Amino acid sequence: MKRVALLRISVILSLIGVFLLFLILNIFEYSSTELCNSKTGDRIKIKTRIKGITSYEKVSFIEFDEKCDIDGVVFDFLKVEKGEYYISGKLVEYKGMRELLIDEIIAL
Repeated sequence: MKRVALLRISVILSLIGVFLLFLILNIFEYSSTELCNSKTGDRIKIKTRIKGITSYEKVSFIEFDEKCDIDGVVFDFLKVEKGEYYISGKLVEYKGMRELLIDEIIAL
């Protein structure tokens, strides 16, 4: 009897966990097309591929695998590898170029 009860509880908790993960991902609506269509000053959340990183002592520049010519900037030494990430930040203009000031990077 105890095994059956433990099995039911574990299955229920697993389903609740999967549901919560699905809910969390839908709350943070990440879009790859949003970056190119956004205006300066907009807050952006995207799912994108990082294809290049240049890190210095106090700043890191990230090159995205997007069709538009927008790079990311993080004011910190950043050690991430190429790959897919969820990224959020604010789109700004600096010396005539649009850049994404990155607040958060989450690896997939």
